[in-house]
Amino acid sequence: MLQAEALEKLQSLKRVLVVSKRTRWEFASARYGGIGGQALERLMRAKGFPYERIVQAHHSHHDALDQITRALRRRGTDVRMVRAPALIASDLENIDAVFACGGDGTVLETAARVKSSELPVVTVNTDPKLSTGYLCSFALQSGISFERGVLDKLCRGQFSPQLRSRIQVEFGNTGELSPHLALNEIFFAERDASRPTVHATTLPSINPTEPVVQRSSGVIVSTGTGSTAWMHSAMTVHRSDVQRVLECLHKEQGPAAPENFAKNEKIVEAISRSLNQLHEFDPADTRLHYYMRELVLNGWYGDHDSPLTQFPKHGFESHLSLRSLSWDGMLTFDGIEQSPVPYGEELKISLAPPEYSLLTIRLHPNEDEETNDPALDLD
Repeated sequence: MLQAEALEKLQSLKRVLVVSKRTRWEFASARYGGIGGQALERLMRAKGFPYERIVQAHHSHHDALDQITRALRRRGTDVRMVRAPALIASDLENIDAVFACGGDGTVLETAARVKSSELPVVTVNTDPKLSTGYLCSFALQSGISFERGVLDKLCRGQFSPQLRSRIQVEFGNTGELSPHLALNEIFFAERDASRPTVHATTLPSINPTEPVVQRSSGVIVSTGTGSTAWMHSAMTVHRSDVQRVLECLHKEQGPAAPENFAKNEKIVEAISRSLNQLHEFDPADTRLHYYMRELVLNGWYGDHDSPLTQFPKHGFESHLSLRSLSWDGMLTFDGIEQSPVPYGEELKISLAPPEYSLLTIRLHPNEDEETNDPALDLD
């Protein structure tokens, strides 16, 4: 089925799958033997959980689910529901669309099972008070119902497709592809976070034929979608860092770099914001962003020709490879799926072919709706 046909079915929606997040209350209940009621409340309070907030969020989410499923069924749509942790491939058969309802974590869990770019995924933030929902098409809030904010727009064709690239990993020693794809990022590190991760890194634009042996706290490789997630936090340049640089600049350059720059909050904030925006890129971008966390720069390691201080700790590549020189390496996909990486295994990291991109939906705003997303500015 072509993407155009899949998108056309969004305007009628005969069969859909609603994927619900597992709330923190549900997680705690399952974690502590399936107990509920006062017994669970006493246990959670004793352990310091913010019980009232967790219960309120639990009820808010299920009220939102009720609104979503009722609105769909009023339009004659056949609705099936599954919790994200229990989602399996067969749940995705013979449906027109998936509605991932929760927050960004729910979207990632759903994406881990949706491997085709021909199945639209509509993402709904069911509790925007507690979740930012960068990956969500719509946030349920007072004043705009799910029916008006989502279903009416789908019916009228008031939306645009948004393909999101994903990462694939080939195990170089065997030539086998990992069965997992990453929408946000992959992370390679020692299983024990306190131990340094050792890897031989090959970057096509820097050292295409001579791997450089490095030690770090792990390597993050991100897509454009993931550039606003963990990678954003890892790469953030804080205002205090900008102030220190400006102070050093004044010390070194004197009058050429005014001293009051470091004390001017507007200048510091503007520089910090500009630097941080450099790391964000489009979800459909064909590049990958890599970052060596806490790269060890105190000398030489291994037999190579360039000092570690001259090798970039982050940058953009179309693909790259890491050979594990760690005894207990682990590869993590979107914080959900994991694969052990034995010593000597090579990870060939690239974008998956376009047919494995995730097909999400960008809803167009009505004239009376506000949006902070410049991508939705249709003027």
